[in-house]
Amino acid sequence: MLLLQVFRKGNSSCGLSWTVLKALSEVAQGTMSQVMIYKTRRVSGKGELVADTIAKGEMHKLLSLDVDLSLSVKPSRVLCDYVKKPTVESMLSNALLDELSGHIPVVRCN
Repeated sequence: MLLLQVFRKGNSSCGLSWTVLKALSEVAQGTMSQVMIYKTRRVSGKGELVADTIAKGEMHKLLSLDVDLSLSVKPSRVLCDYVKKPTVESMLSNALLDELSGHIPVVRCN
């Protein structure tokens, strides 16, 4: 549903965006999770500051932001590989669900 709404409204026609949104939607379904995406001003609150800090790879600064790192997990190998060499593909969600299935129960929707 998320994927269809973004492209139907004409907000994006980028193939890489399509790949990421499709994977996000299917992984959410596969893990029976709800995903909500909100557009906010850049670094307008604590959540945005944390996301910006992580995006910049400045993990050492998270402690000064009062982020509870006790729940930290190992980064996804699949996502790390994808970020290094992004391509338009329809099977990213399958690889992510395969990886997650080693840690949590997943539901296959295909």
